Amino acid sequence: MENLNLGIYDGQITFQFMDLLSIRQSQEILTVFLKQIARESLDAGAKLIGHIKCFVETEHHCIFYGSIVSADDIPKWKGRGDVDSSKIVIKLNALVYGINSKEMELIVEKNISSLSERFGFYYFF
Repeated sequence: MENLNLGIYDGQITFQFMDLLSIRQSQEILTVFLKQIARESLDAGAKLIGHIKCFVETEHHCIFYGSIVSADDIPKWKGRGDVDSSKIVIKLNALVYGINSKEMELIVEKNISSLSERFGFYYFF
């Protein structure tokens, strides 16, 4: 059996938006984010995406979560709350086979940066 690296990412990221966003708008941005991470992981040589999950809390304590296991997946978001928010805190976990943890970290950071430019928000770890 081929010896595969296991790329693990476990981190917390805060997105600070310029305007109030609905939960649905936040989920749309996060869907793009998760799919980009999956696609770039595969492009970097990943053989299998175990999971890419995020747990999200807004400043108004609305909580939702979603996950994917392929670049073609669309997360099925679950959670509670419907208050518009300008800030979300994301707990992101990823297990990807075939790349190492440093590569996984670089993929996440690159995609946060490009997402920030595309959707116009600040972020910090």
